[in-house]
Formats: sequence, structure tokens, C-alpha cells
Amino acid sequence: MRCIRSIHSVFWLAGCLYRKVWSSKTVIILIFAVIFTGETIFGKLLSLSEQTGCALNCLEPAVLLMSVSLYIMIIPLVFLVLLFDFPNNHTGGIFMMARIGRWRWTCGQILYAFYIGATWMGIVTAAGIVWVSRVGVFSNQWSPFMTELYVDFPEVYALNQSYFLGASTVAQGKPLGVLLTGTALMLLYLVVIAQILCLFRFAGVKRLGMVFCMAVTVFGAVSGAFLDKVKWIFPLAHSIYSQHFREIFVEPECRIVYSFLYFAGLILLLGAVSRRMAKNFQIGDECE
Repeated sequence: MRCIRSIHSVFWLAGCLYRKVWSSKTVIILIFAVIFTGETIFGKLLSLSEQTGCALNCLEPAVLLMSVSLYIMIIPLVFLVLLFDFPNNHTGGIFMMARIGRWRWTCGQILYAFYIGATWMGIVTAAGIVWVSRVGVFSNQWSPFMTELYVDFPEVYALNQSYFLGASTVAQGKPLGVLLTGTALMLLYLVVIAQILCLFRFAGVKRLGMVFCMAVTVFGAVSGAFLDKVKWIFPLAHSIYSQHFREIFVEPECRIVYSFLYFAGLILLLGAVSRRMAKNFQIGDECE
């Protein structure tokens, strides 16, 4: 019974924080993030599809976003902006802590961050579908845009290679499977980011936590694109489906199950440290 009450209090806190998001400036940030992503990536896919007459799969914009190292940075960086005040301790934090306890308060904050991450990824996936809907089709097969355009329009392909999925994605999975796997891995990465932000907040250096997470994300993306020997040090590489394979070769560079285990171990480790630090953290209404 006590365990059920503890779980309920965690979900209660996460729900309270999440509901407040929709009456805050976070909504404006989400709108601008979707417009930016649509204009810079999805809009270009739509333009190329219309120019060449090659149909797109409606799932491919989101898959592309989560498969290219220099594009995937958008997801965690926007997530960090959305969590500009995380962990939230300015609205009755001391009373919430007194009611549910420090550790459950921490778990509630992490669950709230997960809600934000899932919402952001759901919105950007839906935006990709809507953006290309007039030239797109729903299928679990890769479209002619990704598999045939480079043969029929080599010049167009050569000038826009960053807008096409690599062989390591197309040859190793189907659109829906790649999208679901990539989404799951990215959500785990976002949970890791939230835990790191909590640790820095517990240490009294909240702003440094933001800078650290941004730096880890950027360096992870750069290493994934240019530094194969060190990319697996950064958790971002583990969240990118295409990084796990070497082009069309059957043997993976890193099995996806290992990345899930990597995130599970990292989340448990950060959780153990957070629980220890939360015991001495003063949750109040102070401002930094």
C-alpha cells in the first residue's frame, strides 16, 4: 500500500508540473522550434520531392531528423530550452517536498521531464508528417525519394546529400521500426539529461548543468559525424539508430541492445547518486 502511495505521489507531482506547461511561455518555444525544424529540414524535403516527382514516406522526415548527427542535436537542445527552469522548485516546492518527500519529489521531476521529452518528440514527428503530407504516403517501405532519386537525379542528390538517409539506415531496418527504436533511444537520452540537470541543481550550480548538457550534446553530435573512435563515449551516439551500423554490412558496429543496456545502467547510476544527494538538498522557493 505504501509503495502504491509513493508511485501515486510521483505521478501526481509530474502531472501538476506538466499541466502548468500549457499555460506558460513553453508553448511559444515549442511553436518556434517546430517552425524552425519544419523550415530547415522538412520544408527542404518537400521541395526536393516536388522538384523531382519522387514520393516521400510520411515517416521519413522524423527518421531523417533522428538519423543524422548534425540534425539530431535539435531534439535535445530544444528539450534543454524547454527545461530552462528545471528542476522546478519555485512554485510551492518546499510544500510539495514536505508532502511527498525528497526522493519522490526528485522522481516526479524526472517523470515530468520525460513527459516534456515525449511531447516534444511526438509534436516534431507529427509536424514532419503534416509538412510532407501532400507528397507523402504511409508505408512501412522506404520511398523512391530515399532509394531511387540518387540514380535518376544524381546532380540533385549530390547537392543535397544531407537530406537523404544513409545506407546504414535504409539497409538495416524499416521506417516504422527505425522510428520507434530511435524514439525510444532518444527518450532515454533525454531522461539522462534530466538526471544530470538534477545533479547539478543539487550541487548548487544549476546553470552549469545546462552548459554541460549542451556541450555533451554538441560534442556527441560532432564525434558521431567525424570521430568514429570516440563517439561511443558520448550517450548521443547510442541514441542514433544509424550509428550502430556500418553501411550495408550485416554485423553491427554496436548492437542496439547494448545501447539500451548502456542507458539503463547510466540511468540507474545517476538515480543512485541523485537519491544520495537529494537527502541534503534544501528544496525551497529561493531563486538563483
